[in-house]
Amino acid sequence: MSLTVADSRREPPAPFPPLTISPRPDALVVVGLDGVSPETLALLAPDAPLVRWKRAAASPPEIWTTIATGVGPSRHGVAAFERISLFGKAVLTPPAGTGWVFRGPLRWAGAANRVPVSAAQRRAWTFWEVAARAGIPTVAVNWWASEPMPGAAIVENREIALRSGNGAEDDASAIAAFRRAEDAIRPRLATVYLPGADIDGGPLSRAAREFVAERVAKARADGGALWLVADAGRSGAAGGWALVDPRAERGASPVRPEDLAATVIARLGIPAARDLAGSPLRGMFHSGALEAGSVATYGQRRAAAAERPTETGKEYLEKLKSLGYLQ
Repeated sequence: MSLTVADSRREPPAPFPPLTISPRPDALVVVGLDGVSPETLALLAPDAPLVRWKRAAASPPEIWTTIATGVGPSRHGVAAFERISLFGKAVLTPPAGTGWVFRGPLRWAGAANRVPVSAAQRRAWTFWEVAARAGIPTVAVNWWASEPMPGAAIVENREIALRSGNGAEDDASAIAAFRRAEDAIRPRLATVYLPGADIDGGPLSRAAREFVAERVAKARADGGALWLVADAGRSGAAGGWALVDPRAERGASPVRPEDLAATVIARLGIPAARDLAGSPLRGMFHSGALEAGSVATYGQRRAAAAERPTETGKEYLEKLKSLGYLQ
């Protein structure tokens, strides 16, 4: 991994553009399943259209932020579980194999401090943030590098992790938070990330299996839209998503993780940004299901800035370590 440095001298972020949307009547639920092979999706949602991708090796925060934003880490800015704050003025991701220098000698000398992955690093908008800014009632639970925002009910990954002792507990806590938020605001977009299989290094947790089975049955009974997004996590380099969606059809389009965000946005009737790395998968849907319009850009979410360690951040780092994410 190359050295990545962020400081507070960057240009201010570009403004988010005004959006004209043509809302679709269907509510959309997106469930992210980490540590799960795309083949498992065929068992979880039999007969649903299924697409697969291959990707380079990466950490879960990097992979799932790419999925959420539709751009790669060089643009979204999230590349690891932790970064190093140097003298409180710059933040960097150390090259592979050099972390001991920053956790050891430089830290002991008071020059370096560890800071956990957070929304402070992320420079690109997620699909749920775009939806919320377009006026769509939105819920997002347990995603990496997330934070509260107006117009949406957001439960951060940190909040879920701090009250979980293992992957199964993380899934159960995220599902409970998702149900509470969904009941409170009746969203048109709702998404939850379930990392239990990746954390525990095994199959889906019981809570995740039961939740997915319930949502698949509900979508098929009510005619709603449910997308199951899977990635093999730290055990592989493949992923994909299954579409339990009345407007979806089988297609053979090449798929990348970056395509998910653009397709979610277009499915909600929002114009996709042309500078996203991913594109809406129009070949997977009936005519008119995805918004055809577009905008040039959503702009940059925020300028990169220095981050300082906090007590909550230190607690989160310890929790990431206890869950097996950090050494």
